Amino acid sequence: MGFHSAITDTTDFYGQLTYEHLELSGSFQGNSGSADDNGLGANIGIRSMLTDNIELAGNIGYLDEADESETSFGVSAYYYPIANTAVGVNYEVWDGIDFISANLRIAF
Repeated sequence: MGFHSAITDTTDFYGQLTYEHLELSGSFQGNSGSADDNGLGANIGIRSMLTDNIELAGNIGYLDEADESETSFGVSAYYYPIANTAVGVNYEVWDGIDFISANLRIAF
C-alpha cells in the first residue's frame, strides 16, 4: 500500500507500507539450511523526472521481522522508452549488504 504527493511538477514524495515474506535457503559441502519469516516494512522517498525520459529516486526503508529490524538506503534510475513503461536499475544497502536489481515498470 502506498501514496505519493507532488512537490513540484516533476518531483514526488512517496511512501509505502509493505507486508514481507522472507525465505532463505542454502547449502555448502553437503550441509543445507533454510529459514522463512514474515514482517512489516515502510519506505519513504523522493523521485524526480530529470527529463521526459529519465527518472532518479532515493529512499529510506525500514523492515521489522522476527524481532529484528533493519534500515535500508536506496537509489534508482529509470528510463522511459515509451509512455507508462520504464526499465531501471536499483541499488540498496541493508545493514552492510548490497543489493542490485534490474526492473521493468508498467503504469496503468
